[in-house]
Amino acid sequence: MTAHEVLHFYATLKLCSRSHSTAEVAQRIQETLTMTGLTGSAHTACGGVMPGGVEIKGLSGGEKRRLSIACSLLAMPAVSSHAWGEHSVTLNLT
Repeated sequence: MTAHEVLHFYATLKLCSRSHSTAEVAQRIQETLTMTGLTGSAHTACGGVMPGGVEIKGLSGGEKRRLSIACSLLAMPAVSSHAWGEHSVTLNLT
């Protein structure tokens, strides 16, 4: 799975009960990727060891950590670019 796919899966689990439209979910995912600095890695596989011992290279350790934080941010209704007004917010997690 890519970072974008992970966030989409997580959004489906967390936001479906709140009746968000598909466009709203896509916008939330994009905002979260931007806030955590994962826009450039959105279509990179997460990586890891697959069954049979095959190792797939993917996100770095820091990017995996930011993806985990992005999942938490995605579920928080007050954390979005709209909540910050006109100011551009990027989390510096390095």
